[in-house]
Amino acid sequence: MSLSDAQLVAFPVRSAKGAFVYAASPTTLARAARLLAAAGIRNAPWQIPAVAEGNCRLVDSRLTVGDKIALESFEFTAVVDRGLNTISDWLSAHALPAGAAYDFFREKIKRDLVLLADEDFGHFVRNATVVEPHVRINDVSGTAEEGGLFYTENLPPETILLSLVMASKCRGKGEHSAADIMELFAHGKSGSDQTGIDGALVQVGGDATTGRGHVVLTIAGGNSHAKS
Repeated sequence: MSLSDAQLVAFPVRSAKGAFVYAASPTTLARAARLLAAAGIRNAPWQIPAVAEGNCRLVDSRLTVGDKIALESFEFTAVVDRGLNTISDWLSAHALPAGAAYDFFREKIKRDLVLLADEDFGHFVRNATVVEPHVRINDVSGTAEEGGLFYTENLPPETILLSLVMASKCRGKGEHSAADIMELFAHGKSGSDQTGIDGALVQVGGDATTGRGHVVLTIAGGNSHAKS
């Protein structure tokens, strides 16, 4: 069992209306389409329109004032593009777990997906992450260590990432097939307390003590053509 690097699909950006939007770019959507195709997911509706720098395409005009949308301290010329509905609907259906706790955010993804040019999207990713100062504590004195100031950078909450899960035939006792291993990893073992990762909250990385790195995992689908 192995997982690929997680790729950025949508990045939350503060908005003058609606609190924040799910910002994406042609490159993030194209990379997501490539990864979904590798997983055997054929129903992802990724018809990606072009968008010029300083402009954006969006699903819902309620985010705009006239033909403008304010994101962070920047203003973009906005065009409603109904073609984005197919992408936002797919993300709404597959990017979040089932359950009432996620209903609000499923609807928000449907309405508040905004497509930015790669250059504009890159600015937000570089400058709108969560940067926090920390002080290293001396183990002996229990006080701040001289020169121990450091910073951590984290993706903001509501970031949507995509990773590929791969399995191969078990060579040990039992010789489970790749499909069996994938099913067990994703959904657990029926009739037992062994659960899978689908819908699970996990902590990733070394910042568990500061409450960082919590990720909700969702299985988007795929097929069993993994190595057998």
